[in-house]
Amino acid sequence: MRWNWVAGLALAVSTLALPASAEDMIGKGPVVIKAAPVEQSAINVANVVWLDKAEQTTKLFSITGGDPAINGEYLFLAVMPDDMTMDPAVFQIGDFNSWEIVEQTKDHVKLKIGRSWVEDSSGDIKSTEEVWTVPMVKADAKEITVTIGK
Repeated sequence: MRWNWVAGLALAVSTLALPASAEDMIGKGPVVIKAAPVEQSAINVANVVWLDKAEQTTKLFSITGGDPAINGEYLFLAVMPDDMTMDPAVFQIGDFNSWEIVEQTKDHVKLKIGRSWVEDSSGDIKSTEEVWTVPMVKADAKEITVTIGK
């Protein structure tokens, strides 16, 4: 069953005081991401993609916030429980300039990620593209491990 969580869950993700996410750990191996609390309005929803190959109703969604020139799109994975009285599992994947799905299986989704940063020594804005592999999980999951590659 597909739920219309765009008007419910997606409107609930906080853009203030965002916790450290996977991009903070680039080059340090696999990254464990804990489920995030949800509290935001739907006006910031930028994109929603249902992951049809997942075993449970799952979607990627992003909201806008922050500086649009430097990673202004916050990406989340949301897994809906079969029991509508339970809360979904929501994971903040990261803060990017862009993202797109390049592969989807029942076990994972691969994303092409575009992200930027300000180089400390020069103040120049640098950009890169990476491939992030996000596992498919059940709604009772408390964390996921994302792998990052080029």
